Parts: sequence; structure tokens; C-alpha cells
Amino acid sequence: MLTRYLTLVSVFVLIVVIIRNLLTRRQQRAIDATAKQIAAILLMGSLIAAAYTLLKD
Repeated sequence: MLTRYLTLVSVFVLIVVIIRNLLTRRQQRAIDATAKQIAAILLMGSLIAAAYTLLKD
């Protein structure tokens, strides 16, 4: 389950990087701000998933 979640996060990051490279500088800055917020949310989610996995066992 955890590896599936990490793979999903990695794919999301890769898609953001590819799309970001196709945009102008101003658009890149806007994407960066949004991506940082999404990354923080995903990090919190992965920490919760890891804690749940550890506590479940």
C-alpha cells in the first residue's frame, strides 16, 4: 500500500515538472507556489499513512 502511494506521488511530481517546463516564467512561478502547497498536503498524507501502517501492525 505504501509503495503504491509513493509511486502515485512520484508520478504526480513528474507530471508537474513536465508541465512546468512547457510554460512561461510567470506561469512557472504560479505553478511552483501551487505545487509547494500540494506537496505539503501529500507529505502530511504520507506521514499519516505511514503512521497508520505502523500502528496497524
